[in-house]
Amino acid sequence: MRHAIEHFTKLGKGVLIASHRGEWNRFSENSLLAIQAAIDIGAHIVEIDVQKTKDGELILMHDRTVNRTTNGAGKISELILSEIKSLRLKKGEGGDRAELTDEHIPTLREAMLLAKDRILVNIDKVWPFRDEVWDVLIETGTAEQAIFKGTAANSEVEVWLNAKQPRPVYMHIVLDKNIGDLDAVIAGAAPDAYELVFADMEEPCVSEATFAKIKATGRRIWINMMFKQFAGGLTDEPSGWDWCLEHGASVLLTDRSRDLLDYTSGEPGSCKKAEITADNSVNEL
Repeated sequence: MRHAIEHFTKLGKGVLIASHRGEWNRFSENSLLAIQAAIDIGAHIVEIDVQKTKDGELILMHDRTVNRTTNGAGKISELILSEIKSLRLKKGEGGDRAELTDEHIPTLREAMLLAKDRILVNIDKVWPFRDEVWDVLIETGTAEQAIFKGTAANSEVEVWLNAKQPRPVYMHIVLDKNIGDLDAVIAGAAPDAYELVFADMEEPCVSEATFAKIKATGRRIWINMMFKQFAGGLTDEPSGWDWCLEHGASVLLTDRSRDLLDYTSGEPGSCKKAEITADNSVNEL
């Protein structure tokens, strides 16, 4: 995994493919099976979302409620872990018509143990409780393969990164609203990668000057392909991928990992398969 994270943090040849919420097209989003599927197809990175329960446990879930993706209802912040664990996940991205599965909501600890030494993990939505996430990473021995991300000012990011050992891998999200801080972030926090989020092609964060400034750092540029509003109207298909690659992006977050791996002729990363048992424990095969 040390080679994998170095490949992520240093601009080099090849495109890295990040699986959005795991392979949710085949399994429940943010589930252990979706993470394992991302590993199996050779994705370089799996992106997961984390929320905190009423009793302070960290679980995988994009929304603040369990309504869309499970057979339950309610805010995660008002449910304790045992209540969360009693729920079953819906297939795919959930919704009223989605089939109910036998899968349960995993904790961050369970997810990181599954990913350990197999795949890089982009952990989203955790900046407000990043210290608690860091504790889980240290406990599971996965700190060096996890990617934090955020939009905070350099003064906040630099202090936090310098306070941890080993230094967390950090990707800075560049938006219209915070691009004025980009020079300070580059000079201070010195992120390991930069995620560009732009609603249209006229925004400063996707100007030639911004691309050139980031490329000069020797770090990778990450673009989200799943939603048009995050990529200036680009779609998660060859025309959108081509635009990103031609402009210097080399990490793409996608809902079409297998197709994008084939399209970019990316070499699937070496991975180890694992069996996920009913209680969400992981057995290496």
